[in-house]
Amino acid sequence: MIFYLSKKHHQYTMRSRLRDLAMPLPWREELLGRLRLLSYEEAFRLKALPVGSYIFTDLDRLNPEQTERAAILWDTLRSSGHGLKLLNHPVRSMRRFELLRQLRECGINDFDVCRLTDRRPLRFPVFIRSENEHLGSVTALLRSPGELDAAIEKLAADGMNRDDKIIVEYRDVADARSLHHRYGAYIVGARIFAGNLFFSRDWMVKRRQPEFEHGEFLAAEDQYVGTNPHEGMLRPIFALARIEYGRMDYAMVDGRLQVFEINTNPIAPIVDELLPAVRELDYSASRAVRIPVRRRFVPPWKERVNWAFRVASAVHVLLRTCRLLALEPGVQSILRSIKRGLVKVGTRKPTDGRGTVASR
Repeated sequence: MIFYLSKKHHQYTMRSRLRDLAMPLPWREELLGRLRLLSYEEAFRLKALPVGSYIFTDLDRLNPEQTERAAILWDTLRSSGHGLKLLNHPVRSMRRFELLRQLRECGINDFDVCRLTDRRPLRFPVFIRSENEHLGSVTALLRSPGELDAAIEKLAADGMNRDDKIIVEYRDVADARSLHHRYGAYIVGARIFAGNLFFSRDWMVKRRQPEFEHGEFLAAEDQYVGTNPHEGMLRPIFALARIEYGRMDYAMVDGRLQVFEINTNPIAPIVDELLPAVRELDYSASRAVRIPVRRRFVPPWKERVNWAFRVASAVHVLLRTCRLLALEPGVQSILRSIKRGLVKVGTRKPTDGRGTVASR
C-alpha cells in the first residue's frame, strides 16, 4: 500500500486520476488497490500509522508547525524497522525560494530571486509571486524600481501578506515568433519522465491553450513526451532539491535549462507512467500492522490554564446561558476571594500543634 499525503482540500490532484473513467478497468482497479489518499489533517490525529510507502506532498502549503508535525510522522516511519519507502522529506526537501536561489548560485538558472522583505539588487524586469502557492505572478512585469515600489505598496494596501512573497527576475524564453513555452517533467521514485509541453503568447504559461492544440504544437509535445530528451539534465536538479515526487516546470533556452519550480503536489501523471512507478514503490505488508506514533508535536509556547480559570469560564458560560451576565462581576469577585483563600491555605507552613513552625 502507498499513502499519498496532501492537504485535505488539495487531494484533487491525485483523486482525479484515481477516478479517471477512461482508464482501462484493470489498471484502475490496480491503482485503487495500491494507492490511498491520506490528508495531513487526518494523519496528525492518528496514534498509529499503517505500514506502507508514503509520499509526502504539498510541502510548500505546510506552515511551520505542520512541517514539524509531518517530520515526526517521517521519523516514526523511518525508525519503524520495516524499511519503508518514503518520498519527499518534509524538512529537507527544498521549497520554491531555496531551490531558485540554489539554481542561480550553481549557474543553472540565469535569473535571481529575493524575498519581498529582504530585497537585493535585481535585474529588471521582475515580477512578484507567492512563495507557497501555484497561481503564478500576482503582478504584471515590473520594469523599474519605481514600478516595483508601487506594486509593493499596492499589495500592502490590499492587505496581502508580504512575508510569503518573492521577487523573481524575468527570464525571456520566447522564440522568434514571440511564443513562450513550458515543459513539465515528473519524478516518481527513481523514474523521471516527460509530462507535457505548453505554449502561450503570454509570458506566464500556466496551462494548455486551445490555440495551440493542433499541428506542430501537438507534434512537439508528442515528441517531447515520447523521447524524454532532458532526463539526464533533470535528475541532478531533482537530487539537489531532494525531491522524489513532483513535477518540474522549466524552459529550454539555447540548450540550457531554466527551472521555474518543482510542484510537490501536481496533477498526477498519466496512468501509463504512474502505474509502473507505483508498482516499484508499493510496500506489501499485513494491513493489521500499525506503527505507533510515540512522539507528539510540542508547540514552543502553549497557554497554561489552572482550575480557577476553568471554573471562572464555566461560570461565565452558565450565566450567559441563563441571561444573568449582570450578576457576573459580583459572582467572579466571590470566586476570586475563594481562590485567594485556598492559595493561602495551600501555602501555609505546618506547625507542631503549639503554634510554632515544625522543622523538617
